[in-house]
Amino acid sequence: MKKVLLILLTVFSVNFYGQDVVYNFNSDTESFTQGGFPSFAYNANGFVTTGDATTFTGGFQQIRTPEGLNLSETKYRVIRIVVENSTANSEWQIMNYQPGSTAGNTAGRTDFTITPVAAGSGFTTYDIPITVKTTTPDGIIDRIAIRAKQGNAYDWSAGGELKVAQIVIIDTDNWLSNPDFETMTNWTANGPDITGGYTTTDPIIGSQSGTVTFTQNATSGGNWLENDIYDFGETVGLTGDEMTINFWAKSSRAGINVRARWQFYDAGGSLIGSAQFSGVTAVAAADTWQEISITKTGLTDDFNQIKLSLGVHNNGTVPQSGDVITFDFITTDLNTFTTSNSWTGSTDSDWATTANWTNGIVPIATADADVQVSANNPVIGATTGATVNNLTIDAGASLTINSGGSLIVSGTSTGEVTYNRNITTPAPTGDTSIDNLEGWHLMSSPVNGQAYGGATTWFTDNNIASGTGANRGVATYNNTVASNNWAYSTGTAATFNTGTGYSIKRTTTGDVSFTGTLNTTNITDVTISTQSGASGTDFNLIGNPFTAYVNAKTFLELAANTALLDSETIWVWNPSSKNYDAKLSGDVTPFKIAPGQAFFVKAKAATGNGDVTFETSSLSHDTDTFLKSVGKPEIIVNIKDGDVTRYAKVRYQNGSTLGFDNGYDGETFNGVPNNIDIFSKLLEGNQSKNYQIQSLPNSNLEDMVIPLGVFTKTAKEITFTAEALNLPTDYKVFLEDRENNTFTRLDEVNSEYKTNVAAGNIEGRFYIHAKTSSVLSADQEILNTVNIYTSNNNLKVVGLQKGTSTISLFNILGKQVLNTSFEASNVNNIALPKLAKGVYIVKLQAENAKLYKKIILE
Repeated sequence: MKKVLLILLTVFSVNFYGQDVVYNFNSDTESFTQGGFPSFAYNANGFVTTGDATTFTGGFQQIRTPEGLNLSETKYRVIRIVVENSTANSEWQIMNYQPGSTAGNTAGRTDFTITPVAAGSGFTTYDIPITVKTTTPDGIIDRIAIRAKQGNAYDWSAGGELKVAQIVIIDTDNWLSNPDFETMTNWTANGPDITGGYTTTDPIIGSQSGTVTFTQNATSGGNWLENDIYDFGETVGLTGDEMTINFWAKSSRAGINVRARWQFYDAGGSLIGSAQFSGVTAVAAADTWQEISITKTGLTDDFNQIKLSLGVHNNGTVPQSGDVITFDFITTDLNTFTTSNSWTGSTDSDWATTANWTNGIVPIATADADVQVSANNPVIGATTGATVNNLTIDAGASLTINSGGSLIVSGTSTGEVTYNRNITTPAPTGDTSIDNLEGWHLMSSPVNGQAYGGATTWFTDNNIASGTGANRGVATYNNTVASNNWAYSTGTAATFNTGTGYSIKRTTTGDVSFTGTLNTTNITDVTISTQSGASGTDFNLIGNPFTAYVNAKTFLELAANTALLDSETIWVWNPSSKNYDAKLSGDVTPFKIAPGQAFFVKAKAATGNGDVTFETSSLSHDTDTFLKSVGKPEIIVNIKDGDVTRYAKVRYQNGSTLGFDNGYDGETFNGVPNNIDIFSKLLEGNQSKNYQIQSLPNSNLEDMVIPLGVFTKTAKEITFTAEALNLPTDYKVFLEDRENNTFTRLDEVNSEYKTNVAAGNIEGRFYIHAKTSSVLSADQEILNTVNIYTSNNNLKVVGLQKGTSTISLFNILGKQVLNTSFEASNVNNIALPKLAKGVYIVKLQAENAKLYKKIILE
């Protein structure tokens, strides 16, 4: 008998090792037959049903798989069924038939219970270890059946159905290496009293078994035959709190005790808790195979890696020198498998409800998901992050993701998904035209193929605003012009482009819906361009093309993107302040670009034409960041003109410098003209650029005085306020106005500074000080913050107080090449004579002090 078993195992185990056999009844509509059951049928929602109000007795009431499975019986010892049993019958059997037979007397029979439930209450998953056939075993599973247990009355007179949504014949050895000891690897002896080996004499199956030989009388209970550590590649959680191992053991001495040990590890290979030991079982008779089943309960930790060991204990009959204990044919009930998990919607429409899935579990990254037609089509909620391997959405079914929710498909996706992005539209104040800033949002389509305009009803379905003439509230950004950059849709048929940003406005607060196919691979063809040399701008409006969150830091630091972008900065629109907020790659907490969110990037002047890349490796689930800011230790200076507010941020962050730090310093957005703005200037270098965010070293705060600039389209009164967040203890924030020779503390509650400003750019007048002292003097600070640099063949001197000043210029040899006096203002332009390129020294003589600085003429 063992020889026949050995031959068949050799044939079949190679072919089927590591493969689960899965029946999902939305697709396997011809797989099963029935015997004796009334009203057997395939249901359109993806399950088989049987049973009605008929009373019947006797016979083989069963649902059978096809014949010819040819699965190795030693490898497939667990059957998973996902069922809803609304009949009165709770006693059932798994039948393991002989080839060509449906006779129960020659089948392996395993009894189990399916708890009766109310119809429509949802599916339950059962894992049943099956019994090996006992009559003329042939080593294979040819056909199985689910059978109402013989001896019952099979009374369905009260109605009810058995619904079977999935059957999986599970490979039970998919994590244990060499469970039959067929190769002389994977098992290692570990203990003070033993050596390990293999024997070809009388194995229980296959060609050999594993052995433990005592080289001395047992001194310890720690003598083990250890298997390899198996890494699942993901975190594994047990369905219950126990694990069972079945194996065969034989001992040269009767009464010797054997046991099992489990060791669990995290993803880094560190042991979780301590080893878990089973109880001991005695091998009753010498030199006789004995099947042993050991269960360990109380297992609560999730794990990533596992190691199994079989041991010989020294209690009871103590092993003596020369004793041999042999092990073979190990199976375990910890089984992981990747199978299709089909949606039934039997409970509600929530993707995260386990009862809505045929496996009884919500799909995970390593499992496929099949969305079928049901009364409750699935919805991924606002706080749900869903991940699947391959996603199939059947014809007639739908999948919706609500605003804030996310979906990552690591494999392929078939069918269409709808993403709803909620946007706000405040009640209009003042100007009610489409050009009014109220209610506009920068958006992108997270799916492919959404059409708008033309014959579609997309504008109407989404309550898109109307404007002058045929203009609608969908606009693209045109960077080939310096002003009037928004190009409104006029109703012509179009499709949202992948990775392109749009400005969108609804008439009322509500959802904007995008329906189409998912992007599941890297997007490498989102084109940006530089247009500043052609009276345009270098800003480009692009957007997140995925239904999950994109890490802005990862996006900005991709080599393909850094080659094209002017800086590691993106700008997102904040409708509450009507301002563009800079987000930087150096943010302590990287900004996550939400699904449906568009943003601006700035191309490198003259060299920034090309395609930026969005990688799937940057995707994650997150709380909604569509309008979310990230807080830092910083000073935020605000200016207000009516209901319009602008801000400049100064952050104190380790690793920053006084000059430009890419990813830490973010320019103000000027892709669209502003009527009012505030900005800071770098303390060193790059004086021609204006910064919404500037990062400085987190030390010597008092020595760093930050120049502020203000722009207004017309002369007006403006109001300054400030917030000081997480500054060192006792530090205060002051605004210096050098034109009025005043210092005003702004970090106190309700403190503000009002002043009148002229139209245009104002630099060299306003400065921010972080001080522990409450008394400041303009005289002691003035020359510390004067900036001198070249601009358009002028020497620009910024930050002087009014009064007579003298400036001199010397070449590297010490020869004076310029000397002139002037009446100082905040910004002073001194014309330069024609000079050779090189290094020059500037001497500035103000009323009370001197200043020397080095400049380079190029």
